[in-house]
Amino acid sequence: MTTTTPVAPGVPSAAPVVLDKASVKNWKPPIAFAIFSVLGFILLIVAARTGLTTYQLSTRSDLIQLPNLVLDVTVVSYVVVV
Repeated sequence: MTTTTPVAPGVPSAAPVVLDKASVKNWKPPIAFAIFSVLGFILLIVAARTGLTTYQLSTRSDLIQLPNLVLDVTVVSYVVVV
């Protein structure tokens, strides 16, 4: 005949549960960003445009009127690529 020892249901063991941590590294976004940045710089060198561009930040019907920004195209292009 065998004997069993009763165990209370729902009582956790005394040892703490330790979960493994997985480290996932995805290099696709940084590589894609680097490729597009290099292509942008090449495009700026090969087909650079000169002149001024006007950015209109508000319309005539807006409550708050902001002045138009007149900026150099080359500077704006470099800022956008970086």
